[in-house]
Amino acid sequence: MYKLAGSDPILAEFIQGGGEILRSEIHKPIDSTRNKEDLPDQWKESIIVPINKKGDETDADLYVHYGFMLMLDEDGLQKPQRFLYSRVFINEYMKPSKLREHLQIVHTQNAIEIEALLKTKYLIEKWDGEHLINVYNNLGKTALHEAAQNCCHRTVNYLLQHGADVNQIKRSDWTPLMLASTKLGSMALQTVHVLLNHEADPYIVNKDGWTALHIACKIGHCDIVKLLIENFPALVNIHSTNGRYPLHTASLNGHGSIVSLLLKYNSSAVSARDLCGVTPLMDSCQGNHDSVALVLLKCGASVTESDNMGLTCLHVAAQTGSCKVIRMLIEDFNIDVNLVASKSKFTPLHCAASTGQLEAVRMLLLQGADSKLKDGHGRQAQDVLCSGPKGKDILTVLREYDLCENKA
Repeated sequence: MYKLAGSDPILAEFIQGGGEILRSEIHKPIDSTRNKEDLPDQWKESIIVPINKKGDETDADLYVHYGFMLMLDEDGLQKPQRFLYSRVFINEYMKPSKLREHLQIVHTQNAIEIEALLKTKYLIEKWDGEHLINVYNNLGKTALHEAAQNCCHRTVNYLLQHGADVNQIKRSDWTPLMLASTKLGSMALQTVHVLLNHEADPYIVNKDGWTALHIACKIGHCDIVKLLIENFPALVNIHSTNGRYPLHTASLNGHGSIVSLLLKYNSSAVSARDLCGVTPLMDSCQGNHDSVALVLLKCGASVTESDNMGLTCLHVAAQTGSCKVIRMLIEDFNIDVNLVASKSKFTPLHCAASTGQLEAVRMLLLQGADSKLKDGHGRQAQDVLCSGPKGKDILTVLREYDLCENKA
């Protein structure tokens, strides 16, 4: 008999020494639960984790199932108990947050993935569930969509072997391959491998015109991007419904290694403009990704080109408060700090002031920006300030700067 000493504290020796009378009393709540067929709530709260003993990881008979239950000690802290059938072992005392952290570290995604596979195999093989494989919910998601999104590559492979539609489209036109491409890590890469090996079509686009490559470029999974373009190089030439190429997406999100990889397969995309006239370089400036901007500039991107609103890279950087890029453009590429936008006649200082970018305003003034210059409607930077506290702070900075200029 195995008994864990609790906050009582009652040890196994006490139980053993209690004889038949004590054992009878202990069995009463157990018999009551069995007769009522209603488990106490505390008995229901556990985390079951299958642990492979050795051998084939897809064989359910080779698994031992451990459970984790929580019990309160006398200090009100939750302590996890790991149990295997009738045996109970104690871990150190933990608060709930520490317990969750412990379980996440000790029992990795691999254990969760194996459990998903075992459940899927049980439903299909023991309950004749093959007719459910391509059934979808109100979001249009099938079991394959769920498995792919959670990077359960073994489950994905099993479902595909049993007739799952590899290119099934859910609401918003997302395929399992697209969902797998939204994740990072080796499990995501393995899932994409499995889907492609089962002839997933990477050229399918969703409602926004994005392919799986666009999605991987946004997330920043370089290995998935490499896998896709090495096997399907034409993907780099597909743009979304608003004219954005994968290079736009990678540049905006600051993934320099992916940007370099994409340029090897389509160097002309460096000057591609979306429907708003935005280039990949402008996207990198918007995100304050100076290292990405340098890669694009070395590949021939134009630093003076403007979008449909007449804004250049410096205007965009000022508008979004991208101070690293502002400094780089002015000091390393000699861009005029007072460069005027072709349509609005905004200077970079106007752009920063109108969007509440206080640090960008300070940097532009230090770089020699003229606060007295007027836009196409005769307004100075202080006349186009954003509302709220940020606008007031910028106005204070502009006035202090003007006072210093007047004294000089």
